[in-house]
Amino acid sequence: MRNHEIWLRANRRPAIPFLLFSTLATVAAAVSALLGWESGSFALAGASIALIVLAAIAIATAYRIAMIPRMATDGHLLRLHVLLGRSIDVPLSCVEVFFQGQGPADLRIRDVKGVQTANIIVRIAERASDWQQRSTWHPYAHWCEGYVTIHGTWCEPVTAQLLTELNQRLVQAKRSLSSTPSATSTVSEATS
Repeated sequence: MRNHEIWLRANRRPAIPFLLFSTLATVAAAVSALLGWESGSFALAGASIALIVLAAIAIATAYRIAMIPRMATDGHLLRLHVLLGRSIDVPLSCVEVFFQGQGPADLRIRDVKGVQTANIIVRIAERASDWQQRSTWHPYAHWCEGYVTIHGTWCEPVTAQLLTELNQRLVQAKRSLSSTPSATSTVSEATS
């Protein structure tokens, strides 16, 4: 999906401490590599270079995860990023509405229990029987009986304005779909 429109961004806040720590580790390893090289300790320099490579991979991975939107569309499909490294593409004709729900924040911190977060619920049409259930990565979402719950902890803040915008975009995208003959045949094939 090269030409896509982002509908729901990821929550980038959890990546910030990880990126800062990885950046500090990279700088410390670079200093250690230089000191090792200067003092002739090639084992220290080699280990430091290996640490730099690992930290750089960690930084790139965290950045990539933080930049992947939770929802995007290409005009025909709603791309739900509810798996690690993969998305599930649902025909827009199968999506009925977005609304707000509430559930556990699932912060994985011992001291924080019972904290609730606002979630986005994506309602899939009953007629779309193939789309009623899918496996997801649990911290991101839960998909059952035609309802996709996108956990608010892992997306941008869920507000009434955001939900209004999502539903307006859905209506506009569906109108565009109904006016495109090739899209209509593709969608009817996906739902039958």
